[in-house]
Parts: sequence; C-alpha cells; structure tokens
Amino acid sequence: VYSRRVYHNDEDAWQIASAELYDGRGQLWRVQELQQIQRY
Repeated sequence: VYSRRVYHNDEDAWQIASAELYDGRGQLWRVQELQQIQRY
C-alpha cells in the first residue's frame, strides 16, 4: 500500500505517462513508466 501516488499525464494523448509511488514515510519508493499504444 502506498501513502501517495503522483501521476503525470501526456498532454497530447490524454493518458497517464508515469507515476511516482511514495512509502509510508513520504519518501519516493518506486517510479512507474506506462507504455502508450495507439490502437486504430
């Protein structure tokens, strides 16, 4: 369980591009990068 998550949005695709996950002490614990795939 994370105490806080910060999402970064891609302004062109309107999708979440990455997320920062913080632990119970408020320190950065993990960074996630999300793949964006356009399906036509």
